[in-house]
Amino acid sequence: MISEIIQSNQDKLLLLTGDMILCPEYMIRMLQNCVIDCFMPVKHSNSDELIFDTLNGTSLSVYLQKKGYTPDLLKKLLYSIKDMMCITSSYLLDAEYVVLDVRYIYVYKNETFKYILNPFNKYDLNNSLKQLVCEITAGKYTNKNIKEALYDDEFSINHIIKAADDEDNKADDSTFEEPKKAILKNIIDTDDCITITKKDIIVGKVKLICDFKLSGKLVSARHACMRYSHDTVYVRDLNSRNGTYINGERIKPESFTKIKRGDIVAFGDNEYILM
Repeated sequence: MISEIIQSNQDKLLLLTGDMILCPEYMIRMLQNCVIDCFMPVKHSNSDELIFDTLNGTSLSVYLQKKGYTPDLLKKLLYSIKDMMCITSSYLLDAEYVVLDVRYIYVYKNETFKYILNPFNKYDLNNSLKQLVCEITAGKYTNKNIKEALYDDEFSINHIIKAADDEDNKADDSTFEEPKKAILKNIIDTDDCITITKKDIIVGKVKLICDFKLSGKLVSARHACMRYSHDTVYVRDLNSRNGTYINGERIKPESFTKIKRGDIVAFGDNEYILM
């Protein structure tokens, strides 16, 4: 457990603990070597102390005091967290070690953000993200959609972003049209359906960074993207470890492949049929 985090001066952040480092040592080495830009690099480390380099950055709590809250800042932060979690997954790092706290997220030029990876402790990402958004928006005007998304049972980063986007793009009810959609059904559990509209749908194991959560041992954190455009459904594999298949054939990653009604799409060990 963390025993103390001290803002020691303007260019470094000291994190102390009474326990040994819990996460794999390679994570710390990667941070020391500045391999991952979204994390603050480590200036010094041993078994019970880390010093992070915060030079040229401002903690989010201080930044909010100076600049004030805006919905646009919240959206930028959420997109940044989403990207950070994807990057973390690609480097085989565990995002549950990342500190999502306004005091220890740092803001840089053009409202870009950097995060602390705390090797001494794991966090509940879902609750940490909720608490972060609640703290940022506390006492500020936020639209109804954002408040509802915060307490939705299917809470995710994408839901909060969509709630903020919906407020920006709110149209007159008289011009509203029901969006076209396509449906894929799980061939074993027919209650398990993926609904695809004109907006891209990301499917994968980690709910916080996907629009639809897949189960199974062969599913990647972000496995595939699906798109419904001009009455046609497309699927794109996102460089998943075990691949995406159409009718038993593995598709080429990072390019959209057309699927038609009756085709079976397999994400790892999950098979769906396009209705």
